[in-house]
Amino acid sequence: MQSFKNVGHFIPWYLMSDAVHWAIAHPEFIVAYGSGRAFLKFLLLIGTIVILSVFLPRLNNVLQAKAAARRWLAGAVIGLAVASALLGALCVPSELAKTWYGRAALPVIVSATFQGNDDLGTGARARSADALRLEYLALANSKQEAPNPRYWGKAKGCDVILLILETAPARYDSLESLDDLPTLKQLAEHSWIGSSHYTTFPYTAKATFSILTSMYPPNPLFFGGSPRQAPGLVRALSSAGYETRYYVPHAFENHFEDAMYAAIGFDKIFTSSSTQVSLPSDQYYKEVIRRDVEGMNALLHDSAESGRRYIAVFSPQIGHAPWPDVVRSGTETSLGKRARALLELQDKWLGQIVQQLSRDGRLDKTIIVVTGDHGIRTATEDPNFEPHGLVPDYSFHVPLLIFAPQVLEGRRLVQATTSHIDITPTVLDLLGIKDGREFEQGSPVWESEQSRRRVFLWAGDYLGAEGFVQAHNFAVWNKVAGYVFTGGSLDEDAMHMVTVGSAEHSQVVECLKGMAKLNGEWWVSSMTPIGH
Repeated sequence: MQSFKNVGHFIPWYLMSDAVHWAIAHPEFIVAYGSGRAFLKFLLLIGTIVILSVFLPRLNNVLQAKAAARRWLAGAVIGLAVASALLGALCVPSELAKTWYGRAALPVIVSATFQGNDDLGTGARARSADALRLEYLALANSKQEAPNPRYWGKAKGCDVILLILETAPARYDSLESLDDLPTLKQLAEHSWIGSSHYTTFPYTAKATFSILTSMYPPNPLFFGGSPRQAPGLVRALSSAGYETRYYVPHAFENHFEDAMYAAIGFDKIFTSSSTQVSLPSDQYYKEVIRRDVEGMNALLHDSAESGRRYIAVFSPQIGHAPWPDVVRSGTETSLGKRARALLELQDKWLGQIVQQLSRDGRLDKTIIVVTGDHGIRTATEDPNFEPHGLVPDYSFHVPLLIFAPQVLEGRRLVQATTSHIDITPTVLDLLGIKDGREFEQGSPVWESEQSRRRVFLWAGDYLGAEGFVQAHNFAVWNKVAGYVFTGGSLDEDAMHMVTVGSAEHSQVVECLKGMAKLNGEWWVSSMTPIGH
């Protein structure tokens, strides 16, 4: 029920497991995410388990005892059940029962928890890339365009840098005004800037997968078992002779994510050491980011001298909410100011990289992409976050900047809808690389202005809802309650409920179900286990 309060959905078992792994890997954030009441409930739960573990082996002796003892046992069980029910009720705001999604809650608690995710490709059959693409073009209302000669290969032989900002909602990290971000302001003069850019899923591993593969993301659990290879930006550049590096300040959250990034295909992944993790949070990031920036600058300089090309992906992670106060040592109460201060700090780190590129004479021979993995997802990250069973703009709308001085002489604002799946096609088209791209689902950003395709927004096993946007018109299906909403934006006030059973309701649900099924077939077809 606490999960329902925070994100609008009941937590499935795989997310519980992921939370435990994350807490073990990042103990410094346990206090930030927890509260006195949460720890009290946790201790009560542990105490109950301990008592039962001691008591149950003696249950048979108790049952053979006097009738009074049996009555005492029955009373204790009933009391524990009542206390548990009251404890659960404390997790949910009183307004919940008054909402449309609250009224639909109880019938789906068990199914949501025990079924969990539907993004594993279970039961999906492998199909040819051509057959998959025909179905995808129909579901997405898209077209397969020929490469645009205005951009194709115009950055051939250039290096690539991706900066992925952690928890970067466009509400606070908009790139429309850049006076406080000198590095991004410099880059913006030769960049595409997406004002309507969306993540594919509000979870780092899934969002990063889409950025690097141009595919809607499976659950990292998909990568359990035999190793797989994922087509996309990293493998395409590796095949073209590029070095491929990933810089992240800590180890991944579980072995499934380890397997996912191995499938993506980096030559080297740089993470922190166990001794660094034990440092205080501010010192930890200072040390690890210094290491990453210095490591990247060494790669940049060595590549400039040797003539080797590279792709370097940099995920600082300092923006993980709840946002730290990096300016006023915890006294800043404005979430917006905290978020912007974090972006300013990362702009400085990017500035050190840009300075190195300039010293080596490679700035105009480098494509730089800056985007956020996702926005705010929980009430722990922002106490005012209330998804209300929808797909919040606050969670999905993120900034995008693509620096390409080889083709752009000025700033180019992209107002049409773009997605993380569009980043890989944009970069590979600019580089003139065509091999290994049969399973892309995105399009270069310059095609978005003329497109009326559907861009899908997935969060069914996280926020309880998913949807799509087409020409700035949004449709959202709440999988918990079965309701459909449409509107001109993702703001709750702009949404209206579609009549259940109407043609519009059925079309939205069938489109999303069809795309979810196709995604499963896409994954098993494009990422077959090695050796199969």
